[in-house]
Amino acid sequence: MKSLRRSGVLAHITSLPSREGLGVLGASARRFVDFLAQAGQSVWQILPLNAVGRDGAPYSALTSFAGANHVISLEELAADGWLNTADLAPLAALPAGRMELAKVLAIRAPLLAKAAEAFKAEATGAQRAEFEEFRSKNTDWLEDYALFRALLEAHDWRDWSAWSAPLRDREPLAIAAAREAQTARIEAIAIEQFFFDRQWRELRAYSNSKGIEIFGDLPIYVAQTSADVWTAPHFFNLTPDGKPITVAGCPPDAFSDQGQRWGNPTYAWEKMAADGFSWWLARMRRALALYDLVRVDHFRAFASYWDIPAADDHARNGVWVKAPGAELFSRFRAEFGDIPIVAEDLGFITPDVYELRDAFDLPGMRILQFELESEPLIGAAAPPAFPARSVAYLGNHDNDTAMGFVADVTPRVLADPPEKRPLLRAALASPAPHWALLDILMGSGSDLAIAQMQDLLGLDGKHRTNIPGTIDGNWAWRFDWDEVAPSVSEKLRDLTAKHRRLAS
Repeated sequence: MKSLRRSGVLAHITSLPSREGLGVLGASARRFVDFLAQAGQSVWQILPLNAVGRDGAPYSALTSFAGANHVISLEELAADGWLNTADLAPLAALPAGRMELAKVLAIRAPLLAKAAEAFKAEATGAQRAEFEEFRSKNTDWLEDYALFRALLEAHDWRDWSAWSAPLRDREPLAIAAAREAQTARIEAIAIEQFFFDRQWRELRAYSNSKGIEIFGDLPIYVAQTSADVWTAPHFFNLTPDGKPITVAGCPPDAFSDQGQRWGNPTYAWEKMAADGFSWWLARMRRALALYDLVRVDHFRAFASYWDIPAADDHARNGVWVKAPGAELFSRFRAEFGDIPIVAEDLGFITPDVYELRDAFDLPGMRILQFELESEPLIGAAAPPAFPARSVAYLGNHDNDTAMGFVADVTPRVLADPPEKRPLLRAALASPAPHWALLDILMGSGSDLAIAQMQDLLGLDGKHRTNIPGTIDGNWAWRFDWDEVAPSVSEKLRDLTAKHRRLAS
């Protein structure tokens, strides 16, 4: 990561306004880039951009490699001639507010399939050659993903461990027969990925042309129901019939006496190491092809991870198991050089995690909400002296919004002695507490400061992106351009300039 003071905004693609029921890679995304540039920002942070399952959870994607086909802009496909205006009429039934993914997918999936069929039938020789070049360059992940997706749909989305044994175990004759039977659907899925690739490259190029870098996200774990696990089961701790032996999560803490059981299969690190970490190298190579900066999620699991028996429905019986993080990151450095990654070093952190992070000179993360709550009883009301080589957030996608935080913390602050937490107390007394908190964030010592879009808009806790440990209602938040007054970009630009973070 560059060593200079700058700032940016966290807003996932799906949170953007559009007429398609969710944020997509079209004109509204370019408008968001324009908003960032006007506000003097230089970084746009998004959540994982992989193809998701029917729950829409970006951290439980169907693959670590394929792009999020649900954010392909259908309007852009119509402009390219693969759909017509009448095809888009059903989109008018989709809500303009929070994303209702089931409704979105029910309308969008047939339209994506129709666009793919139109491409098959009508693409020019040059267009077809461009697609074949894309398919050839990405064959190492694209063909397996397309087959996996086609079979998942054919099996009514049941996990691959419930498929017939020959398909589950990827026996060559069964795979060959499946590829033949699913030829048309496999090609359609590959064309969808081609559409995604073109739209994403165009958006990223537009963003970069405006001086905005894309800050992407690499989840530590992959979903059990994913092409990753189906195609490389030997790299995961599974039973012979493909079910997890142990799963990932977090131990019990002050917030949960049950801990968190995420359910992702854990890695067979010994086998990965023996193979030279080829799977991880391919995964990082893909991330670096998509993003300018990469956030490595749950970085602590590269030092040691919480290993939970899969039979348990809680995380209490897990144990800490060491992981070969130093060997893996040495391979990253040998392969990619000084890669622009940020270590998500939050949660229960032990010295070995910091040692791993610092051995490779990786920036960590700081959450201002946590720092303000632990502000000392007395002392100067000054912004936190976060290390320069870090990324500071008021809160990230797993935290409450600024105004949700204000509502939660105010009663406790008011009950404290008046000399306690002076910085936070002053912010809460402001007529616009969210801007006062963002002022503190921008004034911190971190080279990079990131604000959530919700916090720029002063939205309360009902608008947060995710509540960890819960399932319903997450990842659905969206904003509308009508909510973004001209004063928002003006205030953000003023704060950015005040704290010497303005994009040059």
